[in-house]
Amino acid sequence: MKMHHLVLIIGTSLTLSIGAMQVASKPTEKQIYDTMRSGQEAQFLEQVATGANMDFGFTWTTLKQTPLIRATEINWEQAVQALLEKKVNVNSADDQGKTALFYAVVNNKPKLIGMLVKHNATIDHQNNDGNTPLHQAILMNKLDAAKELLRQGAKTDIKNASNQTAFQMAAQIGSPELIKHIITLAKQRPTMETIQEMKALVEAKKEKQEKSITPPITQIAESKATIEYLENIIKTGNIPTEQEAAVVSSSSAPAEKKGRFLSWLNW
Repeated sequence: MKMHHLVLIIGTSLTLSIGAMQVASKPTEKQIYDTMRSGQEAQFLEQVATGANMDFGFTWTTLKQTPLIRATEINWEQAVQALLEKKVNVNSADDQGKTALFYAVVNNKPKLIGMLVKHNATIDHQNNDGNTPLHQAILMNKLDAAKELLRQGAKTDIKNASNQTAFQMAAQIGSPELIKHIITLAKQRPTMETIQEMKALVEAKKEKQEKSITPPITQIAESKATIEYLENIIKTGNIPTEQEAAVVSSSSAPAEKKGRFLSWLNW
């Protein structure tokens, strides 16, 4: 009987000791911060595996960020996946109102964008300037990120603090590729207002060019081509599919396939 009690006591003590060790093995927020700051992704993955709280903010330079935001910003793909599997708050934002999705856009990483959206990242989250991740992609000319956001269903008609939609922003920046992808992926029809905005932009660029100020003449030509493209869509009512746009854009595409679409693309 005494032996039984002794075994029970030893077993209980071992269980308590192991439990105490497991609790003690969880890193502090400061230790997690130091690991990320020193660039040790493997060690960080071990810290995540302990079940330590990862929903906290710490300051990098001037911004307070969660580990998920920081991992996304520094392209730690495995760390992002591990954090998402731990069900951290995917929509936590930094001091600028930017979630991890914005940093996936900044890095032009479609795979990270897909991972975050799959784990319920709000695709149309607006930051402190009212910009969505799609606005951010257009502002920074991150074409791959913009295409992935559009494929994932990002809206093009949300207005930011400057009262601009993503479509209007792309038109004013004068990015032919972004305009075409918004039209093909989001089925966004251009308006006469958009065309007038682009025409004004081209005229402003012309004036700068005449005064020997940037942008180069190639950018003016691209903007002109985009205006013609938009005008033709309004005229014909045809919106190309992504596959059709890719065929026409490819210099290696067969001539007969290109010719099939040139009438409405006007390229």
